[in-house]
Amino acid sequence: MGIKQLRISPDANGDLTVDIAYSIAGGANNLDQSPSTTRNHLVLGVLLNPRIGEILSGEVTVQWIAIDLLEHNITYSVSYSPDRGKNWILLETGLRNPFYTWDTTTVDDGAQYLIQIIAYCSEGARCVFSSDIPFTIDNLRHIHHFSISTPGNGDVIRGTINILWTGEDVFGHLVTFNVSLSSNKGVTWIDIGTTTELSWLWDSTTVPDGDRYVIQVTALCSEGSWCTPSRVAFSIANWPDWKLSNTLTSPSLTSFDQAAPLLNTIPLIQLLEFGSVLFFVLTLVIVVRCQQSK
Repeated sequence: MGIKQLRISPDANGDLTVDIAYSIAGGANNLDQSPSTTRNHLVLGVLLNPRIGEILSGEVTVQWIAIDLLEHNITYSVSYSPDRGKNWILLETGLRNPFYTWDTTTVDDGAQYLIQIIAYCSEGARCVFSSDIPFTIDNLRHIHHFSISTPGNGDVIRGTINILWTGEDVFGHLVTFNVSLSSNKGVTWIDIGTTTELSWLWDSTTVPDGDRYVIQVTALCSEGSWCTPSRVAFSIANWPDWKLSNTLTSPSLTSFDQAAPLLNTIPLIQLLEFGSVLFFVLTLVIVVRCQQSK
């Protein structure tokens, strides 16, 4: 049994899909619910960028790939949705290359954005594909990847350390970082430095030992953009009368550090008192013997 002739009409809405389902010859008597009015050569469309869940700002390159099996010429249209696909707004059409530079500062910030690409081949076939998980546009707070890397949460530090962090302004604006310290787990803060670098050298011996310390770094760009401060909780343990001479880029124990607790079990004042008593006893013994020998 042969296959019935392909129905290519009617297509009242012009979407290149026949409006009436048709039967396929055979015992199963299957129906194709959405027959195409043309042979579909466009078999694959994949959105490459933006990626799932990404935070975008400034100019972004939207990239995709589409394949026509018969190597027909392909043109593209690009649209975006600010409300997770409920509405689509055309950005550009008639594109011949599989990429488009989008200035996201022309739209409102939001977390429900999707991108849609429609690929058209020169013979009339088309392929529609889009991102299915929203991405975020954030041009107000454009200092990204901001976090403290040293010290780490729960570290025990001593001596002088380099407080290190990461952070960049996507528009290249100058960013000023303020470093502050809390000795009571964030209840109160004192400023310890301001810099445009990604580090701050700090001597932890300038404050008492304790296990309630928190370092906070805040970032402010020259255009007024800021981001949520980054915080790290840690402890300080500088033993009395001992200071490490080396600068630590990250807290670590040395052989000296490991021995220090053992030495610290006999406080220095007790050693001095014991030595004084011993000296007095020896002096007394010598005086008594001298008296006996006369």
